[in-house]
Order: sequence, then C-alpha cells, then structure tokens
Amino acid sequence: MTSVDNSLVTLNGRLNINKFIQVNLSPLRLRGEPFPHLYKQEDDLLSVRSNCWVALAFFVLSEWLLAKGKRLEGLVFGGRAIFILRDLIDLLAPHLERKLTFLKQEGRPNIFETWKCLHQKYHLDGQEVVEYSWPWLQEDIYFIGFLIGKLYQSGREVVKTGEQARFLQNIVDYAQVLGYGPDFGSWEEKCFDLRASSVASKIASLERLRVLPWIKISDNFIREGADLFWSLFPYEISNENCSREVDLAQIISIYPLELVRREKAKELIERVESNLERNEGLARFPNDKFVCPSGWALLSAQLTKLGDIGTATSYFEEALEHLNLEGKVESKGFSLPHAVALFIIAACLTERVYLF
Repeated sequence: MTSVDNSLVTLNGRLNINKFIQVNLSPLRLRGEPFPHLYKQEDDLLSVRSNCWVALAFFVLSEWLLAKGKRLEGLVFGGRAIFILRDLIDLLAPHLERKLTFLKQEGRPNIFETWKCLHQKYHLDGQEVVEYSWPWLQEDIYFIGFLIGKLYQSGREVVKTGEQARFLQNIVDYAQVLGYGPDFGSWEEKCFDLRASSVASKIASLERLRVLPWIKISDNFIREGADLFWSLFPYEISNENCSREVDLAQIISIYPLELVRREKAKELIERVESNLERNEGLARFPNDKFVCPSGWALLSAQLTKLGDIGTATSYFEEALEHLNLEGKVESKGFSLPHAVALFIIAACLTERVYLF
C-alpha cells in the first residue's frame, strides 16, 4: 500500500506512532528554556495554532492508549499535551495582558491597526513577530481556551496557578472586547473578512471555558456569536464568508469543535470533497496554490465522527501514501507540526495505530 519503511507504516496500514513522532516532531521540539515543550515551525517561529493542534493530537493519542489499557503511555502523552498548553500560556500571557489593557481603552481596531491584537506567531525567545508578512488578527487563537476546557472536562487540569487562571479570564475578556468581526483567517490571508470558521472557533472556545468555575463570561455574548455563526452558515448553504463558498478551515466546526449538526456536517464534507480534493491531497480553498496531503487526514477525522469509518480509513490511507520514504510528512499549506498532528489524530480515530 505504501513505499514507506514497514517499521513506520505496517503492511496492513497501521502507523507506528512513536517512530512517526520521532521522525517528524522530535527535531522541532525546543527542549530548552523558556518554552521547552513547544514545537517550532520550519521557519524557526512558534505558532500558537500549530502547538494547539499538537496538544490536541497528544490528548487524542492519550485517550486512545488509555482505552487500550496502555495506562503509563497514555498518561505520558496526556502530560505532554498539558505541558504544551502551559508553555503557550507562559508565551502569551505578557502579550495578552498588555494588549487587553490597550483594547479596553480603544475598542476593536480597524484593518490598519491589527497590530494592536494578539499575534499567533512568535520568535523562539517569546518576542512577537512584527513583520507585516503575517497579519495579526486571527480569531482561531482562542483554540487554546477550547483545549484547556476540553481537558478539564476529561479530568485533566492544565491550570494550577493564579497567573494561569488570570490568563484564561483575560482570553475571555479579550474576546468580548473585540466582539465578532472580520479577521485574516486560519490561512493568514491578506483578505480581511468575517469568516464562519473564525466565529466557530471563538464561540466553541468560550463554551468550553465556561465550564471552569472561576471564569466569568456573558451568556448573551455566546448567544450572539451562535446567531452570527448560523447566519453565516445557515442550513441551506455552507459558505465560509461572503466571497468563498467552501474552505477547508470550515470542517473543524465538525471536529473538534462539535458545533455542526449531522445533516449539515455531511453537506459540508460533500462540498469539500467536490471542490477541494485534488490528486495530491486537498486544497485549502478554491484556486489555492497549495495542495495538502494532510488535508486527507483532517477529512478522515471528520468522517470518523460521523460514523463513516470505511471512507475515513480510505482517506487516511491516501494520506499515508504521500509520506516520503523516511516517513516524513509533506506539509504544503500547513505548518509541519500542524500537519503531523492531523496524521496522529486520524490514526487514532480510525484505529490505524500500531501498538508499541
């Protein structure tokens, strides 16, 4: 089925997770201070989004291992997810404190003032990226709150200090100060637009954070976001924004955000398959110059949540076919840590993991 070494992908299509992580993620881990548990991108920058997806992948792997009776390994990977999220808090907390104070005074910035918002990319020492090749305002930065709430509901506490608790309340306050408005989206495009995927990330994150007993959040604000999401994403049509009918970023509203009901999810997946699938993977949006093999892994994860394990497994096998001979992921359109995380999640959800 694949030309990859059988020690990494077995003949029956199962992924040796330990070796896969060693080949693809271990070289990207910082290990040293100040953020020893975070993973850098190929451009030697830290991405909040990418590290959140790695944390989710380790959590999913932890749950899978615990379900298989691999308690020690499961606890190790669960711990790694927690350490990533704590390092992200340490990375973001001083920037968030400063920018929240500023925004409380001036309100949501316009397109020319997005530098006033929290960035999702940082240098390895924790300094904010200030080059204008990456736009600042991206609503999916709230994914960190979604994950912390999700882990809390599973009995795993990320927050242990008053400073960490303050950070999460600041995330909520930051969301409410900015309100719901246009951003540059998951793909960091130049187009400043109101996007269904970004609104979904914000409201799902706030819903998860609301389970934490010390968090103060307005129910009306979440309700307003839900109304806006369904106005952008009504039952009859699956538009990402006013100018784009389909975008790969939309399907995270199925998994992991769990916002879209089953009938709508099926329609959205069919639209992604019809418009974005290519011979070498999935485009992120129509006319995208990148085609991403890891998009198949993302699509596979969605289909497992809809109970279509057969199609999900087929997509995951397609993704495995595009690993190179050493088992390395091709990360066109995604950062490498993000792409690797998608493979780990899909492997666990489709039960294509080799028990090490």
